[in-house]
Amino acid sequence: MRFTIRREPLLDALVRVQSSVERKSPVAVLGSLLCEVSAERLSVFGTDLEIGMRTRVAVADALPGRVALGARSLLEIVRELPSQAELRVSRKENGWVEIASGPYRFDLLGMAPQEYAPITYLPSFEEKSYFPVRPAALSEMIDKTVFALSTDTALYHLNGVLLEECPGGARMVATDTYRLSYVGSELFLESPRESGKAARPLANVIIPKKGLVELRKLLEGAGSAGLAFERGQLYAQVGDTYLFVRLIEGEYIDYRRIVPTETEHTVVLDRERFAADLRRISLLAPEKTRSIRLSLGQGRMEIACSNSELGEARGLLEVDYSGEKLEIGFNARYLLEYLNASRSPEVELSFKSRLSAAILRDRGRQDQAYVLMPMRI
Repeated sequence: MRFTIRREPLLDALVRVQSSVERKSPVAVLGSLLCEVSAERLSVFGTDLEIGMRTRVAVADALPGRVALGARSLLEIVRELPSQAELRVSRKENGWVEIASGPYRFDLLGMAPQEYAPITYLPSFEEKSYFPVRPAALSEMIDKTVFALSTDTALYHLNGVLLEECPGGARMVATDTYRLSYVGSELFLESPRESGKAARPLANVIIPKKGLVELRKLLEGAGSAGLAFERGQLYAQVGDTYLFVRLIEGEYIDYRRIVPTETEHTVVLDRERFAADLRRISLLAPEKTRSIRLSLGQGRMEIACSNSELGEARGLLEVDYSGEKLEIGFNARYLLEYLNASRSPEVELSFKSRLSAAILRDRGRQDQAYVLMPMRI
């Protein structure tokens, strides 16, 4: 195996795949990357058996072959080489791999491909039936749900985000039982259900957090993307990079029962101003509950909190509200997580009473909702 490549494209590929490698595993192979050269292209694959990623970059002076190398050492070497440096990588007869660049030489202990156990998890990415999706829509769906999923291992089926097909598109749902967020969108350019190519119905696809986070990184700035579903796995194609994610098995809760069907009070807020005031006032909120109080009146809303160990804070915000005076309490962190994920200039906060579940959503968006329970104040 032999190839020549510039530092920057190789570094980009290694950084991208690095997050799919098991960093602290006692099994050495799970901390390695499988590098394969074929037809003037270098393929780099890594996996922790829960997710896996493969990306390709163009190389020159290529001699076909493959070898597994320690992911961390390889990344650190390439990162520390001078900018725009040219690297010449070759595998020696003794199995070692030499990385040469200008006056620098590094010899890494390589692992034979047959000894790389995760190779059995390397799927034929190109053979999957990918459904074209809108990258911007998928990014928004991930941003507005991933923060609300549960991290409680006892609620394993809630440790991921539900992706289901619904009339007019698709919907993502996440809940940790304290709040719930869902967002719908015209995600697929072609309906998986109508095409008949999906190996598994989308009504019960639960995607774990790590897979969603990695997928979201790949979507940044992407012009096109595709998703495939097969045998308990999600596959994604974004440019020259492929990702597989092992799905969570189990039935998701009937989340529709949690969403309020009617509200009586709605306040329209400037999202950035509301988020900024929440951050300021919540500086003195109790550390455990992060509780704040919203006091609504004609055209204004007071945000306040009280902490027996630190003191009190309050601020006044102009809002679009014409209902009766009332007070309602929330966890400030829960509110901020949605506001930070949203890109809408204005948001709506709706509720029936001070003790009923509230809905926070982008103004005018009926295809999404962030449901959260109020706190007693």
